[in-house]
Amino acid sequence: MIGIIVALEKELLIDKKKIKNYKQTKVLSFKVITFEYQKKDFVLIFSGVGKANAAAATTTIISKFKIDFLINLGSACSIDKTIKPYQYLAIDKLFYGDVNLTTFGYQINQMAGEKKFFNTNKKIISKIKQCNKFVSIATVDTFVDAKNISSFKINPICKLIDMESCAIAQTAEKLKIPFASIKFVSDTIYKPSNSKQWEQSLKKSDLFSLILCLA
Repeated sequence: MIGIIVALEKELLIDKKKIKNYKQTKVLSFKVITFEYQKKDFVLIFSGVGKANAAAATTTIISKFKIDFLINLGSACSIDKTIKPYQYLAIDKLFYGDVNLTTFGYQINQMAGEKKFFNTNKKIISKIKQCNKFVSIATVDTFVDAKNISSFKINPICKLIDMESCAIAQTAEKLKIPFASIKFVSDTIYKPSNSKQWEQSLKKSDLFSLILCLA
């Protein structure tokens, strides 16, 4: 079974015409959807926004379902001028962008007692030809824009920023489940009102078609 975790329903529009055995249920406080595509079973959980919700949803889907691997899909903001919105990017390294424990000898964005960063399993998404570029991402519990980006000290190798993926990666690693992540670049800090851009761009995302490539 393939596990999928998404923060918000608006980030993943499901085409029921393409799939079989669609079933919606609730597990604890989370909305969960199971379906079949080309004889492959999928389970999708909506976590809600933020790191705590993401970690809780990750633990739930792994403990309640026998998944082979977990993939996080969703939107992300570009913090690199060369990366424009409306493209799909695969993630390789994940950092906590609002963590700073350098006083205790850790590197910037490194959580205490953890590795410098978390990795994804690139083999998981090898079938998805639309995602042949890997970038690093930072996760924070803030919607980042041009006004507040300076309040974070983010590792310079990070090109994107979101609110869930690093927490999912850390939880999946501790529970020994292979993990991957694909992000739709929905907005950029270099454009005014990127919150409006985020809302509008989600209408152009088709992340659901990407995950069907995994079957």
